[in-house]
Amino acid sequence: EIVWDIACLLRMDPTFPPPNMMSLPPGKKDRRPIMSTVYSLFRGEASEKDLAEAGHKGGPGEEFYALLYLGLFAEARGEISKA
Repeated sequence: EIVWDIACLLRMDPTFPPPNMMSLPPGKKDRRPIMSTVYSLFRGEASEKDLAEAGHKGGPGEEFYALLYLGLFAEARGEISKA
């Protein structure tokens, strides 16, 4: 998945966001509604707070993915204590 690719690239180059951002396409569709906010976060168009709020508004699955990707985002940025 492209978000994992971005996270791996960030571990090699801590500059965020990367200049090419792996072309995360705008409006990418996913069967999981939370993923649109995840994609926005990794494109630099949403904040961590936006993703956390989206997770809290959804069901347990939405909250799980929000927390998973918030941790991945923090780890990729070198914020290990937040991850």
